[in-house]
Amino acid sequence: MPNTRNKWDGFLCLLGGFTCGLSTGCIFMIAHTRTYISSFFVAKHHDVSLESTQQIVLVQGISQGIAILLAPLLIQYLNPKLLILFGGCLGIGGLIGATFVENFTAFMLLYALYFGFGVGTCFFVPFFCAWSHFPKNIGISNSVVLCGFACGIFILGIIPHVIMNPKGLKPNDGIFPSEVAIRLPKMLRIMAMIMAGLTILTIILINMKRKTQRMFIRNRRRRRGRGGNYMSLGEIETNRTSNPNITRSDQQEENKEGNQEQNIQQNLNNGNEILPIANNPGDENEINFSDAIKDYKTHILIILMILSLVQPSLAIFSLREIDDGDYFTVLSIISCLIFCIACTVVGLIVDKTKCRYLFIVTLAIQIILGFSMNSAAKSRSGYFVWFTVSSFFFGTILSMIPCLLIKVYGQKTASWLSAGVFSPMFLLTYAFLKIQEPNSP
Repeated sequence: MPNTRNKWDGFLCLLGGFTCGLSTGCIFMIAHTRTYISSFFVAKHHDVSLESTQQIVLVQGISQGIAILLAPLLIQYLNPKLLILFGGCLGIGGLIGATFVENFTAFMLLYALYFGFGVGTCFFVPFFCAWSHFPKNIGISNSVVLCGFACGIFILGIIPHVIMNPKGLKPNDGIFPSEVAIRLPKMLRIMAMIMAGLTILTIILINMKRKTQRMFIRNRRRRRGRGGNYMSLGEIETNRTSNPNITRSDQQEENKEGNQEQNIQQNLNNGNEILPIANNPGDENEINFSDAIKDYKTHILIILMILSLVQPSLAIFSLREIDDGDYFTVLSIISCLIFCIACTVVGLIVDKTKCRYLFIVTLAIQIILGFSMNSAAKSRSGYFVWFTVSSFFFGTILSMIPCLLIKVYGQKTASWLSAGVFSPMFLLTYAFLKIQEPNSP
């Protein structure tokens, strides 16, 4: 039965989205390992301070930002499994390559450039796939992917500390002893193996709704000048009867698209591009991307959304100050749970209600959290509360941004705007780190 198979494909897609989120959560691994990296190169008699590792954040921010911006375009030409394979191989290769160099510049290029671009390539793929399966439940489908992302940030973030510093040694003037520092290559190889396993699982599980994939194929045929127009239902029936891989349920899905065929063809004749997400109910009032980008309100909204990601990113980078392994582990696990709860609750809310006012309230609270960071860090208990609250609103804002954009602009335009929101996240974080750490040891 077609509905049963579609639901099963959707369930597998969400599982693949979760494992992909686990892998892409390693995007914040630099936040946990900056002190270890500077200690490693000091042990190798290089003049590398903690401030120098900010350059890794900068290069990684540029590379992953470019990759995230390219994702809505690449997914139109590559099967999501191939895109995950490409990004995974690039990221894993960057991590493994970084373990064989002792020059800081070479390390920065391999780790930040290749790893950053690889993880950035995979970042949005599970969201696009989940949207194609669950167009009416975008909030909760986002939450599943983001729960994996939270586990990647917080739970996998524990692993570097366990491997690098099992005895819980304290740094001296921001530099760990050489017996800790020399474990950096081993830690990166283990993280690469973990990412490899997650990438394989994601490739097996992730999938995009067949209707969306067929739309991409037909659009590529048109762009290449083969066939000119979308295939008619008669052509599809001919292909179905001559191709055993096309099943009856595929044909039934195609028949449901019959009422949309004339509208799609009219859009093509008018020169409108078909953006990454398939037409779904409720997209009749879709705002064209070119029209949306000309509206000054869009620019204001995008800027506010970008700024809303800075405070939680800085909160994660502040974890490097913790030198108590048990305290760090407990904080990471609780923060992960709180993040997942926030994603799930907000996902359920935004699927049923408008979330514009919720976004404004969340942004206001984040501003307060940003200004209270230094005072909260004065005590362990104060920092614990501050960080867990920041994690809650990090999950809230990540779950809310794509849903809010979809409610305002429609799925297709929102896919491009969401990429524009998330791409500069690390660049702004780098700028604030430069302000906060002007004289790092």
